[in-house]
Amino acid sequence: MKKALILAGDGINCEIETMHATRDAGFSPQTLHVNDFLKAKGAQLADTKLLVVPGGFSFGDELGSGKILALKLKHGVGEALTTYIDGGGAVLGICNGFQVLTQLGVFGAGVVLTHNKQGQFLNRWVGLEITGKSIFTDGLKKSGVTRLELPMRHGEGRLICPENLQSAMLSQGSIVLKYEEDVNGAWNRAAALSSHNGRVMGLMPHPEAFWTEELHPWGNGRHVPLGVELFRSAYHELVECGGKS
Repeated sequence: MKKALILAGDGINCEIETMHATRDAGFSPQTLHVNDFLKAKGAQLADTKLLVVPGGFSFGDELGSGKILALKLKHGVGEALTTYIDGGGAVLGICNGFQVLTQLGVFGAGVVLTHNKQGQFLNRWVGLEITGKSIFTDGLKKSGVTRLELPMRHGEGRLICPENLQSAMLSQGSIVLKYEEDVNGAWNRAAALSSHNGRVMGLMPHPEAFWTEELHPWGNGRHVPLGVELFRSAYHELVECGGKS
């Protein structure tokens, strides 16, 4: 079993790149419309190794980025999703998908992604430090990679963490990736968060948008497509190691 389930539809617009990245990593990707996921009450999770909520503008970001999709998932597949995560299922939320996960409270009550400090949409490549533990980054660290470059494109990517959670998050290593510079005003320069077991991760930059070397703006044969390596790291843990390491 090596299925990667990738949600699609209703404003999600990065499912194709995500499909390519997961396939190159070794998974058998399956895109699924949100409505079909809801209709089946999340039954598709039964044989899923990795669930991906891709980037985009789900439901046009009405009421706030990721809020409507989060509400639909909570009321439509909340029980199945909780069972899947509690059972060790892996979830990756990218950009809008990260916003959905925060709206669901996956990383703690009060953890939110709000408007960038510049008050505008940002579209650029950013340098990132690998700072925490996650199945999506452990493979990179084992191979000696401590930083990577990925594109980011968001208007509401500034992470805010309530004071009562900050010390625990820092001590647990919940911040998996940090911006090398303060690009949007995020607390502690956080670009990605991970659950305590490292199997649920949300990040604002787009790893699926760097799944081939040619996608780097200065592509010259010297830039290893580290975006896809996040998916390969997860594949190694979930499939090759059977999720036991």
